[in-house]
Amino acid sequence: MQAKIDQGMKIALFGLLVFALLAVQRPAIGASPGFFRTVSRDGRWDLIGPDGNNVISKGVCSVSLDNDFLSNGNRSPYAEAALAKYGNAGQWRLATAKRLQGWGFNTVGAWSDPRMEEPMDGSRLAATVNVGLGFQFHEKMNPGANLWQQKGFPDVFDPQFGTFCIQTARRICSARRNDRHLLGWFTDNELGWGELWRGPGEELLVRFLNMPHASPGRRAAFAMLRRRYGAIARFNAAWQVKFSSWEEAARAKEIASPPGIDRRKSPDAPFVADCNAFLAEAADRYFKTVREAILAADPNHLLLGCRFGYVPEKPVLEAAARWMDVLSCNVYREDPSRDLARYADVRKPILIGEFYFRATDSGLPNRNAGPPTVATQEDRAAGFEKYVRAALRFPEVIGYHWFQYADHPAEGRFDGENSNCGLVTIEDRPYDILVQRMIRINAMAEELHKASSRKPGAP
Repeated sequence: MQAKIDQGMKIALFGLLVFALLAVQRPAIGASPGFFRTVSRDGRWDLIGPDGNNVISKGVCSVSLDNDFLSNGNRSPYAEAALAKYGNAGQWRLATAKRLQGWGFNTVGAWSDPRMEEPMDGSRLAATVNVGLGFQFHEKMNPGANLWQQKGFPDVFDPQFGTFCIQTARRICSARRNDRHLLGWFTDNELGWGELWRGPGEELLVRFLNMPHASPGRRAAFAMLRRRYGAIARFNAAWQVKFSSWEEAARAKEIASPPGIDRRKSPDAPFVADCNAFLAEAADRYFKTVREAILAADPNHLLLGCRFGYVPEKPVLEAAARWMDVLSCNVYREDPSRDLARYADVRKPILIGEFYFRATDSGLPNRNAGPPTVATQEDRAAGFEKYVRAALRFPEVIGYHWFQYADHPAEGRFDGENSNCGLVTIEDRPYDILVQRMIRINAMAEELHKASSRKPGAP
């Protein structure tokens, strides 16, 4: 009997030792102490800065001298104007950092010049970086492809995906593992989980079923369907097809969605359940893989998610909540409340990675990009205030990042966007009405967030 007790105690002690080692490597909540991290308390998620104080990440994206080249790639009108004004890039960065801090911002968002994070007269802006693991892998496997513009999704079932993520994260993330001014890592930007604001999408399962025949993703999709249906006749009935065997189905040139069946018209159809099951598998594979790769290179910083371009189906959100520290989302609406309510359903911290208001009185065409569009700069300022107040009513929201620092060129950037999205004009003149409102609201952000809470059992 004593031997059995001793053996049980050894097993228990070994388990505690393993747990302790894992806890030292990465805390259960947020990131490491001394770095930006998140905590849940009083029915609210808080972002804690390296100094231990609560903070809201108030950021601006694309803070870069030459961010927007014309569609032909030859010129950056903003860079030309800014260099003529400041003389060199260093002076521009110093003036821009002072501006942003004076306007109440504390973070440079995605797509920003990494040198903006350097000390500016003793103070620094926090940084966020998009590692782009899925994007880069897809580009590597499909030279010349653009995952974002094609609304695509990487083949996360390819065994090479995990190896690629580990190597890429080691290259990008390792050098900054001890950087206390790094807020965290975005894993990707606006992956094509389904429909996007850039146009109608297609179920991820259907896209994978129509990958090249030898692709691991296609094989994984058919394997899942075979597990779910067993007999080919049951699959035929649900998908309204006529295959004699699973082997014939796997050789088909195209597998289409059942006619007349989609999420909105037939939410309880077996086809929709199949799509959700595949989303769950693909999302779990993606988020688990990128998490492990980044933490192997840098265990100290927050995993900020993949910058959802729209609210995906719940299996995706559940997988993101399981593996990420934060859900990042780009919410281009006058009022973000409807989208944020769906993100908040999985009870994780939320960082708004992009939003804006553009005005017609700017003289810019405002084409080839999403809403909202308003009439005047005063309307932009009012829109910003209403948006931020609505967002910070959600106790999960820990930050908001405006897109972007400077207006698009009127001629259009690489994808044709030519909008009044900036805090400054192409000539580097601030939109004073907007930035004055930002100064006031940014100063209130922490208190607005502190007033939010989700009582136990509340929806």
